[in-house]
Amino acid sequence: MRTLSLVVALFMLVLPACSGGQQQSNTPKAQPSTSSPLYAAVYPTRLTATTMRWDNGMTATNTTLDEAPYYPDSLTEPDWDMAGEIYRKAAADGKDQAMTEKLEESRVISTFVEMRGADMARKVGRNVDQALEASGAKGGTFESRDAVRSGLKSASTEMLEEDTRAYSTAHSDIELNEEQLGRKNRKTLQKQTDSLIAASYFVNIEGPQLLAEMKRIAAESKDIRATMKKEIDAQQAFLDSDATAEQKKIVKARKTSLEEASVQLDTVEQDVTLRLKDADKALKDVQDRYKHVIDEMNKEMDKRAKEMAATAKAK
Repeated sequence: MRTLSLVVALFMLVLPACSGGQQQSNTPKAQPSTSSPLYAAVYPTRLTATTMRWDNGMTATNTTLDEAPYYPDSLTEPDWDMAGEIYRKAAADGKDQAMTEKLEESRVISTFVEMRGADMARKVGRNVDQALEASGAKGGTFESRDAVRSGLKSASTEMLEEDTRAYSTAHSDIELNEEQLGRKNRKTLQKQTDSLIAASYFVNIEGPQLLAEMKRIAAESKDIRATMKKEIDAQQAFLDSDATAEQKKIVKARKTSLEEASVQLDTVEQDVTLRLKDADKALKDVQDRYKHVIDEMNKEMDKRAKEMAATAKAK
């Protein structure tokens, strides 16, 4: 648990740098980093992280919209009026400020784990090796790197679920009204509510933010390439100078990192350009589809609630 807490703390440090979070118009803005060779070296990775979140959000949202019309059929004799309110509150939860801020943190952590999980597993494993060695423990070194990576990914998924439910009025109502909703429906409703909150969050908040972030970062590409070329040339001149061997070793490593980033940027830039070509339409399509699906589901729940009331009155 202590190791996981340290890892989560590390993730939180990178949130401001990786997040496309909401900012007030009067919030001071940082200066562009395009002239920084250090930023240039990580630029392709940052752009990849943003497009990964976009792809994951689009896929998950469309999956939810495929399944949502069948949500009512998966419930067994609930109070239909109350169940309909759960669905409505879930859609509203996805736009709630406290909820969206918590979801932003959790999703950035999840993306970080997905992209850097192997590196984190190696570092955690090495720390465990050192702790075992220092304690004099026997039985070999810590070798379960894949287990660590899997554990980090599972933990981030669980944290997202916990955070979603802790800030959700829909989940609060499920817990409070379990008897009327039906105990056997609880897990199904919780899962459906999680999906509806995530879909609402993506179409209303995260999707537009990520699209703007992709456009902003992609627009930096030309300046980043210029920075890369200028710095690589400067580093080569340094390597040709009479600098010390230790200094040259450091600069050579930096030059290699920049050269690798430059090659990576070719592929990443093409990929992002292709995405951005249809991204505005893709976002509007999923937003329109979301509205239609939610409206139709609400109508269906209202219909079932009226039928339930009519049946009860007839008795």
